[in-house]
Amino acid sequence: MATTPLRIALVGDLHGAWDDADAAYFGSSDYHQVLVTGDLGNSGRGNGVKIAQSLSRIARDTLVMPGNNDAHDYAAIVAELHYQAGRSELLAGLVSSRRGSLLGSYRVQICGYSLHALRVDGFAVTIGAARPFAMGGSELSFASHLRNLFQIDSIEASTERLKTLVDKADTDHLVFFAHNGPTGLGASRRAPFGRDFHPEAGDWGDRDLAEAVAYAMRRGHAVSCVLAGHMHWSLRGGGGRSWHVEKDGVLYVNAARVPRHAVPRHAVPRHAVPNDAVPNDAVPNDAVPRHAVPNDAVPRHAVPNDAAHGQGIRRHHLALTLTPERATVEEVWVFL
Repeated sequence: MATTPLRIALVGDLHGAWDDADAAYFGSSDYHQVLVTGDLGNSGRGNGVKIAQSLSRIARDTLVMPGNNDAHDYAAIVAELHYQAGRSELLAGLVSSRRGSLLGSYRVQICGYSLHALRVDGFAVTIGAARPFAMGGSELSFASHLRNLFQIDSIEASTERLKTLVDKADTDHLVFFAHNGPTGLGASRRAPFGRDFHPEAGDWGDRDLAEAVAYAMRRGHAVSCVLAGHMHWSLRGGGGRSWHVEKDGVLYVNAARVPRHAVPRHAVPRHAVPNDAVPNDAVPNDAVPRHAVPNDAVPRHAVPNDAAHGQGIRRHHLALTLTPERATVEEVWVFL
């Protein structure tokens, strides 16, 4: 009997590009799971907490991976998500007897060094959430935070923790979810997790994540995909990186299309488009699957009636479809 494919929305690094319209869109979507790769706010301390408040309104199971920009606000972000979840559960309890409310059916939660089950019509997948606050390179980013929060004091200790998670997973299929991706996907600046901020390019992935993926495969798990962000598509010095690649039967995806909100060209004069917007030709042609929605296209069903009048914002995410046989990904732009 054919199984129902699992549909996952992967939302790249936010950097403040999120509002309640995004929350409403994903809450009313048909995705089984929403994943957010982190960096909720910009570099200013405290602005990720307001984004967390909006994220908590998603009426859909959602995992938020803390990024490097979230480290200093981690406690406040966790508290905000828990507080909002508690309010939803209380409200659901108050009104459920009257109109069968489902407000408490979904959970928006922080993740990291954790396992999360996803099951639809007999197809079961375990999402393994990797190291929070990851920034790539050989050093342990935010070592004091990891020591205090997770008792992790080295890359080696992180590797062992991730392997322990693999051993605890009770499904054949695994999905790894992280802020930064693994090593082993190329050392050029255009590689999915290649270093573009230094004259000498290099592989800027996380070694502990790469070793955990290899360990899972040796243990006989089917690793469907590895999902992350952090390394922005728009490269310093110009150009764009490849954002997905398949290797040894595993789909690796970098979702960090930053900024993920874009003002439509027809809505403003050309000179008013933000300078940090990624040009449509910034992503190499071979990085976009043929079935993906191109950067300059808006899905017809996503255009509201007022789009013709230049209202709204184009909003980016990636849509993953998982079956027992394979994982596929495509870009999606919605106009809200």
